[in-house]
Amino acid sequence: MLKISRILRPIVFSEFSVKSSDYAQSLAWHYKSSLLLEHVIDLLTPYPFYAVPETYLEVCRQLLADGEQQLEEIAKTHTRCGVQPECCVQDGVVAGAILDLAEAQTVSLIVMGPVGRAPSRAYGWHSCCLRKQEESTYEMALIGFDRT
Repeated sequence: MLKISRILRPIVFSEFSVKSSDYAQSLAWHYKSSLLLEHVIDLLTPYPFYAVPETYLEVCRQLLADGEQQLEEIAKTHTRCGVQPECCVQDGVVAGAILDLAEAQTVSLIVMGPVGRAPSRAYGWHSCCLRKQEESTYEMALIGFDRT
């Protein structure tokens, strides 16, 4: 049997994305692997020589805190098959952040699901991850599926 020890499921807070986390949980149960849920917030990073108002920094901190709270709620309410996922919220460029976390956490499988109602957004997200994966020296599987 294929050895999958750790699964990463990136999540946006859309109805489709949250429901599709059940698929990742089923895979984690089947392969007796751990599951990591990740939410990436693509914050606007100002140039180093720009003065950043404190209000902007506070908004960024609040977005990250809200993301953590929402992801923890998803982990609690959508846990099934006895798989208790870990949660990670971070900021950065989405495709890069996903693969950087996968490499840092020695992830065997990334389950990419629908990201909302905009197919072009989903295609862009998946293709960015595939492009970055090709540059990576780390071996992992990447599967994707749509809402149908």
